Amino acid sequence: YGWVPLIARLRPGATIEQAQDEMRSLISQILPLFPWPMPANWNASATVIALQESMVGDIRVRLLVLLGAVGLVLLIACANVASLLLARTTARQREISIRAALGAARGRIARQLLTESVLLAFAGAGLGIILAFEGLSVLKSILPLDNPHLAQASIDWQVIAFVTALTILTGLSFGLAPAISASRLNLAESLRGRRQQSTGMAGIRLRSWLITGEVALAVVLVIGAGLLIKSLWALTQVNPGFRPEQILTIRVFPDRSLCQERAGCIAFYDRLMQRSRGITGVSEVSAANTLPLSPDIPSLPVELEGHPFIPSENKATIFWAGAITPDYLQIMQIPLLAGRAFTYADGEKSAGVVLVSAETARHFWPDENPIGKRIRVVWDEQWRTVVGVVGDVRQYNLAGKSPDWINGEFYMPYPQAVGLDRQLPATMSLILRTTADPRQVASDIRRFVASSNPNTPISEVRNLEGVVSASRSESSSLMWLFIIFGGSALILAAVGTYGVVSYATTQRRYEMGVRIALGATRSSIFRLVLGQSLRLVLIGVAIGVVVSLALTRIMTGFLYGVTATDPMTFLGVSVLLIAVAILAGYTPARRAATVDPMTALRQE
Repeated sequence: YGWVPLIARLRPGATIEQAQDEMRSLISQILPLFPWPMPANWNASATVIALQESMVGDIRVRLLVLLGAVGLVLLIACANVASLLLARTTARQREISIRAALGAARGRIARQLLTESVLLAFAGAGLGIILAFEGLSVLKSILPLDNPHLAQASIDWQVIAFVTALTILTGLSFGLAPAISASRLNLAESLRGRRQQSTGMAGIRLRSWLITGEVALAVVLVIGAGLLIKSLWALTQVNPGFRPEQILTIRVFPDRSLCQERAGCIAFYDRLMQRSRGITGVSEVSAANTLPLSPDIPSLPVELEGHPFIPSENKATIFWAGAITPDYLQIMQIPLLAGRAFTYADGEKSAGVVLVSAETARHFWPDENPIGKRIRVVWDEQWRTVVGVVGDVRQYNLAGKSPDWINGEFYMPYPQAVGLDRQLPATMSLILRTTADPRQVASDIRRFVASSNPNTPISEVRNLEGVVSASRSESSSLMWLFIIFGGSALILAAVGTYGVVSYATTQRRYEMGVRIALGATRSSIFRLVLGQSLRLVLIGVAIGVVVSLALTRIMTGFLYGVTATDPMTFLGVSVLLIAVAILAGYTPARRAATVDPMTALRQE
C-alpha cells in the first residue's frame, strides 16, 4: 500500500520522548532515499506512540467518553438515593431519638445509617451484575465489531472486584448526608413528637441542591445524545457518490507468478468477469483495485500539466489512484459529469487516459475545462490525458475526511494501471450487481477461479450496503449508548424532582392550609408549588448548559454536520428539561391546591 509500519522496542531506561527526538533525525535521513522528490515537510508531524495505543486507535477516547457518561449516570443515581434516604431519615426522627435516649452514641447511629445504605447499594449491585450478564451481549451487538477485543470482553473477577469497590464507595457516599442529618437531631423535641422544622427545611434545601445537580448532569448527557442523533441523521443524508444497493464485492488475490506479465493478469480478470456474468442473478460485473469506504488507499506521486514540478521545492503531488474496468462507473452508478468514460479500447498499448473527480478538477483547473489536460506519474515518461470528469465519491469515510497527504483523485483503466511498486495491481475486487444468494455467487466464483488458477484465493465477500452501514456504526453505537444514558438520566432527574417537590409540599401542608384560610386562591397555590419545581430545574439547566459547552468539545471527533455547541440542540434539550419539570411538579401542585384548610390545621 506504499507504506510500512516501523516497530521498535525501547532500550531499557529510554523514553518515548527520546525516541520521538531520534525519529525526527531518522526522517531527515530517509527523505533523500525516495526515488522521486517528496515534500520537505513529509512526515514532519510523525509521532512515536506505544504499540497498544496504535492497536486500539481512537477507541481510547471513545471509551473514556462512555466511561464519563456512565459516571454521570452513577452520580445522578447516587444523588437520587441520597435524597430518598434524607426523606426517610426525617420520617425516622422519633425512632432515632429513642435510640439516642437509650444510650446509642451519635457515631453509632451514623454507622447504622451508613451500613443500611451500603447494604442497599450491594442489593442494587447484585441485581445490576445479574442484568449485566445479559446486557453484555446487547452491548456487543451495539458496538462496532472492529473495537479491539470486543469479542473477548466478559464479566470476570476483576470486574466483580471493581463493582464491589464501587458499591462500597457509592454506598458510603449517598449515605453520608442522611447520617450527618441524623446526628443533628434535637432529642427533646423529637421525643415530644414535634417535627423539627429547621432540620426538615435544611434537609429539603440539601435535597433541592442534589436535584439541581442531577438536572445539570442530565442536561450534559441529553445534549450529548442530541448531538450524536443529529450527527447520525446528517450521515444518513450523505450521498456517498455511488449506489450500494444489490452490490456484492469479492476480493481476489492472484498468485504473483500469474501477474509477472501484465497481459496474463489482464486476461485472467477478463475471463473471470466473463464467466461471472453467466451466474444466475448476476446482471453486471466489474473490477477495481479498491472500493469506496475501504481502508486501502492506493496512491501515486504525479505531475499535472499547468502545475509543473519544481525540483528545488522538493515536493510531489500525491493522488489517490483507482484502477477500474470500463463497467465500473455504470455498476456503481457514479455519474459522468463531462467527457467520456473508459471503454475496452483503452488497452495496454493505447494512449494513456485518466478520469478525475469533480473536486480534483475544481482544485487544479478552476474556471478551465479539464478535458484534455494531462497527468504523469513522476517516474513515467508517458503523459495520460484527462478524458472525463466523474462525480465525487466518499472514498475514505462518509464524513468526507480524506488524509491530508492526498491532494486529488484519478482513475486509470485497468490495463494501463500502475501501483507504487510500478507494476499492474494484482489484487482486485470483483464488483457484481446481483439479486442471487451471496454465498452461492461466492461459491461459483471460487469454482471459476480454482479451475483457472488453483493458487488464487478469494476472500472478503461483502455486501456493499453493509460496508456503508458499517461506516456509520461508530456514530450509531455511540448514539444509542448516549440515548440509553441520557434517557436514564432524564428519568432519574424527573423522579428526583417529583420526590423533592412532593415531600416539600407535604412538609408545608399546614402552611398551605393557612394560606387558603387567609384567602389564597387554589390557582395561586398551584403556581407556587409548580414554581418550586421549575426553579430547581431552571437552575440545573443553566448549570448543565455551561458545563456542556466545555465538555461536548471532547465529542468533536465523533460528530459530522453539527458543531459541539449546536444552539438548536442546546435549546431543544433545555425545553425538554423544562417540560419534565412541569410534569414532575404537576401532581404535587394539584395536591397542594386541593388541601382542605380545616383538615390541615387540625392535623398540625
